[in-house]
Amino acid sequence: MEPSENGDAPGQTLHIGEVPVKLTLTCASLVLAATVTAAWSFDFPKRKPGEWQVTISTPGSRLPPRVQSICLDAATDALLYQAGLTADQKLCTDNRWSHSGAGDIVADLTCRFGKTNTRIHVEITLKGDTEYREAIHTQYDPPLFGKTESEQVQDAKWVGACPADMKAGDIVTKPSPEMPLGLHMNIRDMLKGSN
Repeated sequence: MEPSENGDAPGQTLHIGEVPVKLTLTCASLVLAATVTAAWSFDFPKRKPGEWQVTISTPGSRLPPRVQSICLDAATDALLYQAGLTADQKLCTDNRWSHSGAGDIVADLTCRFGKTNTRIHVEITLKGDTEYREAIHTQYDPPLFGKTESEQVQDAKWVGACPADMKAGDIVTKPSPEMPLGLHMNIRDMLKGSN
């Protein structure tokens, strides 16, 4: 596959229910997002229950950042940790996690997505239970969608109680060039359905 004219990887379509979802290198990062939140016997901080806004950007991309709202409660947070642990055990063979002196988290993982081996370096900067930043650098061998590496930054912050139209586990992605119709799904329902 050739990259699109804006330099980003071409998309594929996945249907979640009746909603077509465009996938790019973000496919790997969705799995990574779950993997990043859990590792064998590693103590991760709990996120404050309520609505979280996550801004996902790709340095060097011509596309604007994607913005997601996630409604978390303690049970959903625990479910995401468990999903990450399961993905970690199935996809990754080498996991090194550590806390820095400031309480931030650094990880180096070796994982396999299909026929592609990945080396992932993650730095998570925490600001209590209401804000964090994940900087993710991934190398692909062989190249994935023509790319040998990618960068992604996720800035997450707690914005308050979940609005009335969201329930625990809901993820709402605002329309963007990658996903013109946006997306509203429930991660708890998806994870339960995959068991």
